[in-house]
Amino acid sequence: IPIFGADDKEAKAMGINGQRAGQGGWCLSYRGSEWSKRMDEYKGYLTKGVNFFAFDDVSPSTCFCDKCKQSFAEFLEINTKLPYIEPTMFLKEGWDGNDEYKTLWNDFPLWHYGKTAQDMKNELVHYALTKGLNKNIYFGISSWLPFTHSFAAESLTAFDFDIRQIYINWASSGYGGS
Repeated sequence: IPIFGADDKEAKAMGINGQRAGQGGWCLSYRGSEWSKRMDEYKGYLTKGVNFFAFDDVSPSTCFCDKCKQSFAEFLEINTKLPYIEPTMFLKEGWDGNDEYKTLWNDFPLWHYGKTAQDMKNELVHYALTKGLNKNIYFGISSWLPFTHSFAAESLTAFDFDIRQIYINWASSGYGGS
């Protein structure tokens, strides 16, 4: 995702306290200068004939900015019959409402990750079409976040290949058995 490791403060996740400290990871709604810079880099790969992008382990990203909360409202509307409640409300100590909101909030980052990957893919395909390049662009993912509800993973349709890897004894052979 073009925002991971970004220097722009706005790319960092906003905490429940309203500060962008990045403690929750990255803001998956961010589409600022770092996003544009990285997407331009990826588009450069398309011009060289690269059309497969491999995604390493998914990073959890829980952001409380207004755009991410709007995405959570969309997630609820699409997948449940529950009305939107401000996440800071149901995550407060002593919340005695429906605990399903907490479960859904934990499922939401995977769904949001898939939507962000789809935005990337759409932008790359659009670019390829405008430049007369191969529009068949493939994404592979090696892992995803845990989830409770299967609908949290439905947004992962941007990914064409499951590229999980098996690591066998690399640590012990590489570090003298330590």
